[in-house]
Amino acid sequence: MSKRIGLVVATAILLSGTAHADQLLVTGNNRIAKDFVLAQFPKDGTSRADDIDAGVKALYETGQFTDVKVSRLKGGVSVITVTEADIVGVVDFAGNKRLKDEQVEHLIGLKAGAPITQKAIEDDRKAILDAYAKTGRNDARVTVKTAENNGRTNIQFIVNEGKKSKISKIYFTGNDHVSATQLHGVIFTKESGLLTTALNKDVYDVDQVDRDREQIIQYYQSKGYADVQVSNADVTFDADTLETMIGFDIKEGQLYQVKNVSVESTIPSYNGGDRKKDYGASGYYDPSEVTRLGQVIEREVADQVSGSTDLKVRTNRNFDGTMDVVYTVDKAKNVYIDRIDINGNTQTKDYVIRRELDFSEGDRVDSRQIREAERRLKALGFFQSIQIKTVQASSDDRATMVIDVVEQKTGEFSIGAGYSSSEGVLATAGISQSNFMGTGRGLAFEVGRGEDSDNYFFSYSEPHLLGYRATGFVELYHRNTGFDNDRFHPYDETRTGGRIGVRAPITDDLTGSLYYGLYDREITDVPAAYQGIQTASSPFLIEDGIKVVSFLGYDLTYNTLDDLTAPSDGIYANFTQEFAGIGGDRAWVKSEAKFNVYSELFPRENVVGSLGLKGGNITAIGQDLAFVDHFRTDGNLVRGFQRGGFGPRDAATGYSLGGQFYLGGTAETSMPLPFIPESFGLNGVLFVDAGSVFNPDKSSVRHSGSNVLSDDFSIRAATGAGIAWNSPVGLIKANVAMPIAKEDGDKLQWFSFSAGSRF
Repeated sequence: MSKRIGLVVATAILLSGTAHADQLLVTGNNRIAKDFVLAQFPKDGTSRADDIDAGVKALYETGQFTDVKVSRLKGGVSVITVTEADIVGVVDFAGNKRLKDEQVEHLIGLKAGAPITQKAIEDDRKAILDAYAKTGRNDARVTVKTAENNGRTNIQFIVNEGKKSKISKIYFTGNDHVSATQLHGVIFTKESGLLTTALNKDVYDVDQVDRDREQIIQYYQSKGYADVQVSNADVTFDADTLETMIGFDIKEGQLYQVKNVSVESTIPSYNGGDRKKDYGASGYYDPSEVTRLGQVIEREVADQVSGSTDLKVRTNRNFDGTMDVVYTVDKAKNVYIDRIDINGNTQTKDYVIRRELDFSEGDRVDSRQIREAERRLKALGFFQSIQIKTVQASSDDRATMVIDVVEQKTGEFSIGAGYSSSEGVLATAGISQSNFMGTGRGLAFEVGRGEDSDNYFFSYSEPHLLGYRATGFVELYHRNTGFDNDRFHPYDETRTGGRIGVRAPITDDLTGSLYYGLYDREITDVPAAYQGIQTASSPFLIEDGIKVVSFLGYDLTYNTLDDLTAPSDGIYANFTQEFAGIGGDRAWVKSEAKFNVYSELFPRENVVGSLGLKGGNITAIGQDLAFVDHFRTDGNLVRGFQRGGFGPRDAATGYSLGGQFYLGGTAETSMPLPFIPESFGLNGVLFVDAGSVFNPDKSSVRHSGSNVLSDDFSIRAATGAGIAWNSPVGLIKANVAMPIAKEDGDKLQWFSFSAGSRF
């Protein structure tokens, strides 16, 4: 009311024309200087009514005053009367348990020494309520208590946290071709239950539900439903039961298969032509595939055409339910970047984002570079979302590049416990941060302890090493492994070492690394039966003492998986080669390769099939290959067999000698279990494994005196079923396997189980 009175007085005094104010006087100010007040009004002594009005508004907007009046006296004198806002003394909180004082303090704007207004108090009260709502406590209440103290006002926010509300149901309507189970798996928000409550995923957050809606749209579009429409969430909250129901109404639209893909170019030096063969194997419309192919075309145009070009894409819907995708390439008017604005990065430093850009102020706007920057920023793993857009600046040929990001958590503290049927009880603790202090550096440290083992691991990564788009890394480890069993590990072993190297992208999907490694291995407490007199009945199989291994290595990784933790589509391939003998006591060449392909067999039912192949070879250089350096089965090459359960072995001791070669393959199908919500995280698995370990080093066999059994290429195979449960206590796996190809002397293990937790 006082604001309105002040404005009316000022307007009435200067109702028409121009008032000549020979002097402006300020009254009512105690701690705020007169010059600060006068600075909000014209300095030339001549003020129109709208100038006075603007000055009064400007004073209110500073937040320093609760009332401002302007009155006109005789003789051309105007008096500005102000009432100063109270000043904050101490701000404290009571009743808050779920959110610590430091967290709440970060939310509010009122700080000690700042002016107090009712609007500022109400804004802070609402900010605290919003923060509690994001934890699922929609019933929270916040009251404010003030008290005068030595000319200042102390403020206390009193929180009644209330009870956590529940999401009783999330439902979908109109989803005729995509199951509710699949859609539950797509969205982040989950129905309340034992698991989702423990994982804190059963929280109604209006912003997250909006993102869930976008996820549903993107999922449908990736399956070929280009015209899908998803309503804003229908949310019903019952204040009595504190239960929330969330509904999404879906209009799926037509399922489109891509019929033709072509490029139309107005640039004589570039002819795009038919590109259907370059489109994704599924054949259905998928915006991400359209974008991927567009990036390929942009790179081709950039290589062949000088100057600015503009690539656009349009889709033409046909009556037969197919779609044509048409890319157009035209010469573009040159527009230059005036400045780059980065928004939303409260943690990540600006330079971490800028170094992923191939453009800077003064450069020409290039849509290919913009899309490439978005891809690189997404690959960092620091952001939930990235959007880069251009906004016209001072003229038609100048633009402001605006980069909006939404950050996500990049650190993790974990402690865990588990059990493995092959390794017994395990416990781990670790801390990792992939964006240390917002610099993009990575740090990780982990400690593990088992019944007969302990492990220590540390890693550090430095991105953009020496200004190049490459990452340097250092890894250090220390491992103690005790006596396991007579067949696989009948000794104590300590290994201490590390690697240092550099990793860099080669193409969008291919990365490579080059590294140097060094470790020393100490073997002790070898039973006398394994250190005989080099005869068949008393072979010498394991040498004790310390050996140093120094090696160079490189690897190549090709990765197009849609999800690293639970892939449903794409290829993962890796090739690694290491050369030992750069000093040290051992000299060998070790090569390993693996290949996995994933595909949705029945997309509606979320049934995923995968095929995998892997193999390796190790060959000694100028010396015998120690049996501890041979490849041996670890229980994963072919499920249904123990560690060291098949392959070359010594006849006298039963010790698994291993081989210079291994080869394995697996076919696996995973699917949600019926009648169990996908949000439960429980999948069923059917599998067939086959593999072999063979051909131990002949010179080592001869010098040891061993009589080798099962040293040929003999396939072992097993089929079985299992479950994989992404539970609150970590990933739990259980498999039942039945060998269908085995030999005498093989050690079987029909059931395997592992579990662990990170919290």
